[in-house]
Amino acid sequence: QVLHHGSAVRAAMPRGRGRGRGGGWVAGGRGGGHSQATSRGRGSSRGGRGGHPSGRGGVVYPSSRGSARVVKRGAKIHSNSGPARLIASHLAQGRGGQSGGALPRDVMLKVGRGPQDTTPGQQVNRWKDVKGHKRPIVHVLTIDADVFSAGEDGLVKAWNCAQQANGSLQISEKHSMDCGGTLSSCHYSAATQWMFVGLATGVIKAFNKASGAQLTLEGHTQKVGAMLWHQEGSTLALISAGNEPHLRIWIPSGDQFVCSNTWHSEVRNPRCMVVLNSHLWVGGSDGLRVYNLGTGQPAPDKLMEKQGVNSLIVFGETVIGVADNGKMEIFNASGGTLAFLKSPCNAAVKASQIVQHNKAQMAILVSAHADGTVCCYTLPPQEFKLQGWWKQDKCIRTVQDTGNGMFLTGATDGSFTVYRWV
Repeated sequence: QVLHHGSAVRAAMPRGRGRGRGGGWVAGGRGGGHSQATSRGRGSSRGGRGGHPSGRGGVVYPSSRGSARVVKRGAKIHSNSGPARLIASHLAQGRGGQSGGALPRDVMLKVGRGPQDTTPGQQVNRWKDVKGHKRPIVHVLTIDADVFSAGEDGLVKAWNCAQQANGSLQISEKHSMDCGGTLSSCHYSAATQWMFVGLATGVIKAFNKASGAQLTLEGHTQKVGAMLWHQEGSTLALISAGNEPHLRIWIPSGDQFVCSNTWHSEVRNPRCMVVLNSHLWVGGSDGLRVYNLGTGQPAPDKLMEKQGVNSLIVFGETVIGVADNGKMEIFNASGGTLAFLKSPCNAAVKASQIVQHNKAQMAILVSAHADGTVCCYTLPPQEFKLQGWWKQDKCIRTVQDTGNGMFLTGATDGSFTVYRWV
């Protein structure tokens, strides 16, 4: 039991399964759903309530001279506070867009190798590499002081990390658990201490860190591409997306998870999901669709259409979508495009995530490409642009911020790497 850390909490949820259909967010599929703010505490932004959003805001189109101009398209930007306001203000000044092209040498970052590397001017340090899996890593994260990695080989591993007196990082395997199939997705809820592992068969395995309870959730018939734990008012739920294509809502009920709703997915091969202001954003191989969590109804228009969306990230009152082709768009809560830019790297994007730069005191969007290029972008209130990049010898599959100026990457060769800002 890789997640059992000796807590006295008793196992609460043995094996359970459930099926169901309905249009609401509540168990059994009845009711109109909740309209309150999510547990993130952001509340509803103007124009984003009551259904998704079909309006579009200003779009940044790069000019031939490399600067940007704002073009109106449809509805205005609805939010007047937070990052959305800052982005809107930024765009009004004619900035925030960037066209593709060759990677600029003047912003290539110097990368150190380990704590003993004293290369002058280094900006990021590749602190530790660990070979942990025989197949690509699907997800890597930190839980308390441990690192957890999940690979396509079906294994979930826990790693003990300890910094040595000489500054080096010692990482050793603590536990390993076989999930019994090819692993396709993984999600951890820190609030409930449940880890959910999606398999290529459609089965979801659930493990509780505190109690050691293990569950099997059956319902999907094809690969589980994305999962998300969400709280809407007093309702807790796991949302899962399968390739068959269905979205399923799993509600904790007594000693089991019950599938209270099944919605048809308008997105093929789902890869990522986020929730903002009672709306579920789902990205897949053919674009991005947004659903009203109260009704289960999708917005009439698909965003980033005909693009493979591999990453969705909530940033304040906005959502950042990243496509395989390197296009990045910032949307407001109403689905309007606030800004976009195209990565100057021609290789496909494989993973993106926001990490906190503890030295510069700002959020950085880290985007990893198939050829090993890692690009870093500044976000509003700074200018939305490429800030730096480096090249490594492996293809990164996942990126995860760990705090304290460090972040993790998982690669297709089955290894994970610990980086830190210098």
